[in-house]
Amino acid sequence: MDRTRESPHFTPLDFRQRFTGTFSEGANTITGAWEVRFDEGEWEHDFTLTYRRVG
Repeated sequence: MDRTRESPHFTPLDFRQRFTGTFSEGANTITGAWEVRFDEGEWEHDFTLTYRRVG
C-alpha cells in the first residue's frame, strides 16, 4: 500500500507526504511509516505507526 499527497489542492502546506504500509499475514495489522519531502528534496522518515484490528 502506498499513498501520496502530491496534489497542489490537497493541502496549502509546502511539503509532500507519503505512507507505505505492510499487511500482516492474517491481515489484522498494518505496520508502516509516513515520509515527508520539502520542495524537490529527498524523502525523509516522518513517523512510524501500527494499525491493529480489534474485535
